[in-house]
Amino acid sequence: MLRVLSLSPSSSYRFASRRLLCAHAWGNADLGQLGLPSAQLVEEAETIGRTAPRPQSIPALQQARLRTASASSAHSAFVTDGGELLTCGYGADGQLGHSNFEDKHTPRIVINLPQVQAVACGNRHTLTLSLDGRVFSFGSNRFGQLGLSHLSSITRRVNSPEEVKLLSSIDCPITSISAGDDFSVAVDEQGKVYTWGSSANGRLGHPDAVVQPSVIAFLLARSREAQHSPRLIPGLKHVKVNHVDCGKHLATAVCNGGRTYTWGSGRHFQISTTRADDEYEPVQPTHGLSIRKVAHGASHTLMLTDGGTVFALGENERGCLGIGNTASSRVVVEPIRIPGLAGVTDVAAGWRLSAAVVGSGPDARVFMWGCGEAGALGTGEAVDHWEPFDIGLRARKIFIGCDGTSVFALS
Repeated sequence: MLRVLSLSPSSSYRFASRRLLCAHAWGNADLGQLGLPSAQLVEEAETIGRTAPRPQSIPALQQARLRTASASSAHSAFVTDGGELLTCGYGADGQLGHSNFEDKHTPRIVINLPQVQAVACGNRHTLTLSLDGRVFSFGSNRFGQLGLSHLSSITRRVNSPEEVKLLSSIDCPITSISAGDDFSVAVDEQGKVYTWGSSANGRLGHPDAVVQPSVIAFLLARSREAQHSPRLIPGLKHVKVNHVDCGKHLATAVCNGGRTYTWGSGRHFQISTTRADDEYEPVQPTHGLSIRKVAHGASHTLMLTDGGTVFALGENERGCLGIGNTASSRVVVEPIRIPGLAGVTDVAAGWRLSAAVVGSGPDARVFMWGCGEAGALGTGEAVDHWEPFDIGLRARKIFIGCDGTSVFALS
């Protein structure tokens, strides 16, 4: 039976009310993840490879009307106004969905999918959300992150879309998806959260997945940490979650009223509990901020408030927190407001770099800060910036893989 969703433009994971007509890309292009032809790239040092040091329009997408996009450190995906999905980049685990395991340097349509409204790129896998609220997955299945419980445990990779049947059986359409390093998340229409994949560091939010700190227990846990079927997070049963923002090894649920709950790795102080402990079930921070969106980078976190300001916490490597270069700013364990940013409508975080969109409509501007390696800041120079600066690009949405240096902007 077809399930029709009531789509809201308020969520970045659903169809937007404005069409995004142009895609720009810059940063690391070594595996084809930017979708740019070689003539538009620069050959950097051997350790970096090919880059686009300044924003470039993606030729293969110039005729496409884009709705949204997603990126990992090595592959990317784009959703068109007509519900088509295009992918490019590293494909060795089947994460491009083209029925092979090849890399693609030009965005190519993924076939055998119903109309797509959202996409989420994990480290080596991809999730899509169809217009009628079904989830499809493809790519690496090493830890069960595809949610395909009918597959045997030895099926390590899938190169074409398959439906996550268990989510379709809950009789409540999925409205939001997200993916991290070897794990996946879905939120249904009632605000319930389901997770599957690797349970390491508590990234699934299930308290019974705690790994005991001994070598024997660790080795035994490796065989148990793969969760092949979506499972409801019990600690979020009594709240209505709007969407979940995943990082590499952690995730944050954003709820009605701006409340947030975070779980997973606390190694880099990204959870806002003032300690570096892993959290195996969702915890609510005490900062009291009303949050619209969270962006987790490799070792830092950005929080966009309902008022359009941005707070940061975690490690300030290469200036990714945007608060300057001082001895006291190396590690920030409680959210600190980034000065000079107001009227922000979107944020993104990657490997020691950050981005924000200031303003809305055709005049919205992109600001960046942090690591300038591989051209990731779009300045044409490999120079770090410790405070936000206007890169001179107009765009409404910004995307960076949480562990990546490849950047995409939709205008």
